[in-house]
Amino acid sequence: MTKTILITGGGGFIGKNLIHALLASQSATTIVVLDIFRSSRQDEFVRFVQHHGYSDRVLLYHYDITYEVTMDWLVTDLADNGIHAVEEIYHLASLASPPMYKRYPLETLDVGYLGTKNVLELARHYLAKVLFTSTSEVYGDALVSPQKESYYGNVNTVGERSCYDESKRIAETLCYTYAGRYGLDVKIARIFNTYGPHMLLEDGRIITEVIRHLKEGTPLVVYGDGRQTRSCCFVEDTVSMLRKLMESDVSVPVNVGNDEERTILETVDIVERVWLSLYPAHGGLQRVFHERTQNDPLQRRPCLAFHKEALGETVYTPFEEGIRRTIAYFMESHATTGTPPSESL
Repeated sequence: MTKTILITGGGGFIGKNLIHALLASQSATTIVVLDIFRSSRQDEFVRFVQHHGYSDRVLLYHYDITYEVTMDWLVTDLADNGIHAVEEIYHLASLASPPMYKRYPLETLDVGYLGTKNVLELARHYLAKVLFTSTSEVYGDALVSPQKESYYGNVNTVGERSCYDESKRIAETLCYTYAGRYGLDVKIARIFNTYGPHMLLEDGRIITEVIRHLKEGTPLVVYGDGRQTRSCCFVEDTVSMLRKLMESDVSVPVNVGNDEERTILETVDIVERVWLSLYPAHGGLQRVFHERTQNDPLQRRPCLAFHKEALGETVYTPFEEGIRRTIAYFMESHATTGTPPSESL
């Protein structure tokens, strides 16, 4: 059945991949995108839409979801365009890049609380299902591994990362409250590290940082001893899991990710090895070690037991294959912004 789907933050990394998956599979007739392009680029999004021939199926609104009046304008404008029903809302909007949320902490908090509240009110208007993309950062610098959905986390509320962590935690609480008070069908996806095409090269996350320094021939700064762990999931797999969750009857938080855990140094080595297999003339990577940054998680690995029970098994893209496709994307595009380098991997 075709439908109208609204995506907040749809101009970003996961948003573009989600749009492509939905439209390529004919799961939607129209996709409405809300984005202010603070951590992504509108010109790149427009090129993406045009390249795939989606121009007549994507409506873009350069709206700030933290303003309540935005939603009133949106409802009126959609009605003027003949859209009176929205069946699903993917609430992706967030400043997930470490340099961005450290630069815009108040805006990050506003998106988490005010933006999510406005989106939930919009869902009430349309009686739409909502999928909120939370994050593994709700677990903070976890004291247990792997992290289960039942783990309450170890989060510092007054640290440099706290604006992002707490924005997601309060948004989860809003989702829970709206579901209980108004009977909204709300899903919560706790996404672990995701990588792949349509990322911004300078977004400050581990995969892009390594590729950026390999591409530029500059030293990579590793914070701490590099033995911190991450579990990285290719974006197509993440999107597949999000779509499964949206179609499910699950109403509690679900971990979304790949549970293959690697240290930072192991991850760097694999990305470098794939890079050298493709571009041996470019040379390798110099590593420079700096002190670990505040509240940088020492271990990050999802427990997927409940996920598999609720949504079934996922066939994951092998890590080296995902890295190869990600490198190819960056070598074929100019997906960069003026965002400063990361302060932490």
